Amino acid sequence: ERMALQKNLEKRVVAAASEDMGYMLTVGIDHMRLHNEVLGSHSADELIEKIGEILGQIVGDKSHVYRVNGDVFAVCQLDKDPAEMPSMAHHIIQKFNVTQILTQTGESRASVSIGGCTITAQDEDGQDLTGAKIIQRGETALVAAKERGRNCFVSYADIAALTKEHKQHLKSADDFLCAFKEGRMFLAYQPVVDAKSRETLFYE
Repeated sequence: ERMALQKNLEKRVVAAASEDMGYMLTVGIDHMRLHNEVLGSHSADELIEKIGEILGQIVGDKSHVYRVNGDVFAVCQLDKDPAEMPSMAHHIIQKFNVTQILTQTGESRASVSIGGCTITAQDEDGQDLTGAKIIQRGETALVAAKERGRNCFVSYADIAALTKEHKQHLKSADDFLCAFKEGRMFLAYQPVVDAKSRETLFYE
């Protein structure tokens, strides 16, 4: 279903201008390795399928749900206001926190982490976005949500600002090292002298 999602996003991006076209939530099941170990692979697969069904029920018929990876789903909210993204994500998280999931091995519970990104034709620097890049943004945000302790929502816009700042710091450091290696830097200092005693206090 990943390719179907990518093609759908490509169509939206090509057909639209630079305005926002909705948003995408990338929903990952928490502690899936533990579920595999406790339930076994067959029951864990059933749990994933059940979670996909429940997710579809939570977001409604007007949303599109794709299984993009083993235990990762994408929810496309086309033509929806991106400002609604955090509230929808938290709604999904809260629903799973109180939902009993019935499988052949009995009742289970599962929490989810969510990464979100805006569906748009261009990024913050005016560069064209593809369907694959939009999916990658959602997955990057999901990884950040997992790293923050799981069972939470992280927007790509939030981590993108930090990433951009981090890249600027790296560039400044790289420029400094290049200048140092090329001999374009030198040490300059001057004494700071007391006006009355004319003694040197320190150097700057």
